[in-house]
Amino acid sequence: MGGKTASGERSWLVTVLLLLNRSCARGVASLVILAVILHQDRLTTLLFVGAVINSRFGKLLKYLIDERRPETSHLTSSGMPSSHANSLFFLAASLLILLPQHWVACTTALAYATTVSFTRVFVTKVHTVPQIAAGMLVGTANAVFWWQWLGTTNTDWTVLQLH
Repeated sequence: MGGKTASGERSWLVTVLLLLNRSCARGVASLVILAVILHQDRLTTLLFVGAVINSRFGKLLKYLIDERRPETSHLTSSGMPSSHANSLFFLAASLLILLPQHWVACTTALAYATTVSFTRVFVTKVHTVPQIAAGMLVGTANAVFWWQWLGTTNTDWTVLQLH
């Protein structure tokens, strides 16, 4: 993995990015499950169901496209679209759709999604930029479609009060 200094040590930034990347799947899954447990309402359940459907759709696309990961990757599964980018951008776009008035939460979610996604290109080297871009696009488009299809707007989200 990249990001080593001339002396062969990892920079602090690379160390932080690797930590964010490693904690991504468990951290995001834990937050979604915690939201479902704490907020047993319609929208939280729909967010969870939408995230699962989005993930399955991304896996289907990965199977159908069957694009290899870059030569630098230690992973052997298909790389297009990136599952991390797909899932993170589905959740970030959902926040933007449901809570646009909470710009700090939305900006943080987008920054986190973007950082982890591009860490998978430039630090862990398990994806290409097009694979990440496809994941971002699929996740965002699925969020827009999901919430439009359900007819849900930010006015429906009354449980979560982020002040």
